[in-house]
Amino acid sequence: MIVVAIIGILAAIAIPQYQNYVARAQAAEGFSLAGGLKAALAEYHNTTGVFPTGTDVHTELGIEPAGNITGKYITGVDVSDDGLGTITATFGSDSQHGGKFLRLTPTATDGAVFFNCTTDIEEPYRPSDCDSIEEKKWTKHKQCPRGFPATDFTAATTFGDCKNACEAEGITGCCFFRTRSTGGTCQFRAGATGFMNASAGNRYAILF
Repeated sequence: MIVVAIIGILAAIAIPQYQNYVARAQAAEGFSLAGGLKAALAEYHNTTGVFPTGTDVHTELGIEPAGNITGKYITGVDVSDDGLGTITATFGSDSQHGGKFLRLTPTATDGAVFFNCTTDIEEPYRPSDCDSIEEKKWTKHKQCPRGFPATDFTAATTFGDCKNACEAEGITGCCFFRTRSTGGTCQFRAGATGFMNASAGNRYAILF
């Protein structure tokens, strides 16, 4: 009986530790596959001065289609076609991070291209070089300051849609959402780094 009890205690300690190890290893796979595209993007930018746009940016970059860049837990790695060069790895349902993503956003400075990593993976499992988008929270009674380039996302009618649309811009700015009975209005103001106070309680803002 004592031996059985000891085995039970050891199992109770070991199993959670193993699950944590597997979750971190799965997150590392996403980081590795996404990171594999950085060189192609940096070379493209160094040659053209911009990040690719169009209907087939993977071909422009000379890399495999998104659906072919897969792993045991990653269902695809995609480069955005909006000229921002955002690399997004998506975790499949077989992963402990199913439906979540890991994203690398490039910034070109002084002839070099640097990549910032963001993810919605839980903090204990995400790579150490990745920030969590969950740390960015909506603030009530706030709106974005005027005087910055504005992008309206008319299809984003919920908090979640608006947050995703603004975050996908991949640049610093302020995201504004105003709730309405028939949905909401969403706008991103590029470059804004602060909020304006809003008296109406149906106004929210978040910084990226």
